[in-house]
Amino acid sequence: MKFKGTAALFVLLFVLGGWVYWTDIRGREGRERIANEATLAFPADYENIRRIRLVYPDRSIEGVRNDSIWEFLSPPGLEADGGAWDLLASNVPRIGREDTLVSEATDLASFGLGAPGIELEIELEDGREETIFFGRENPGGTHYYAKLASSDEVFLSPGSWISTITREVNDLRDKSILRFEQDSIDRIEITGEANVTLSFDGRWSIVDPLEAAADSAEVSTFLGAIGFSRATGFADEELLAADLGLN
Repeated sequence: MKFKGTAALFVLLFVLGGWVYWTDIRGREGRERIANEATLAFPADYENIRRIRLVYPDRSIEGVRNDSIWEFLSPPGLEADGGAWDLLASNVPRIGREDTLVSEATDLASFGLGAPGIELEIELEDGREETIFFGRENPGGTHYYAKLASSDEVFLSPGSWISTITREVNDLRDKSILRFEQDSIDRIEITGEANVTLSFDGRWSIVDPLEAAADSAEVSTFLGAIGFSRATGFADEELLAADLGLN
């Protein structure tokens, strides 16, 4: 009988512990998650963001992610900097949402939302879409008025997020000058004021303007410098090679 009483007490404690875990610990986690999501304009897993479109008064930029590779949709034909797009995507779900000022806004112009300064359009892998509109600054200059396309509420969003999502096309372009694997290079020709040709056949050698063994460490450093070189900007596409001294 004593054993049965101990076993029953054990079962009771087990059930009570499970109840405390689910109602207190797991319940607290759920409440904290809900409370945290309430402070975000668009809570989502950034890895599920498939497309981002940024619209400004003078330009629009749009990119789509296919199999972890980002591509430009607008402007078309540009190579995307995957790291820059991933950074933008990771920041989108963190955009803050603070005090709700109006629950059913009818006069959006008074908040600068009649013609928003920035429109951030997001599409998830499951096809769900949302757009966040950002209007003018509040009188204190600390926040911006914002609203979701799916809601009539106008809320405040910290001004720091404006700089995060204000991007030029070049900020999101791939700036690699030349991509290659060093192990695939077997010949280098440098032409200009001095012409130099190097060849690799198990080791690097100079073949022009003289024949001699090359310093393999220097050649590797040279190729590494080219491989890691990045553009700082891009010329107007309408300019001709002759205008740039590249003919």
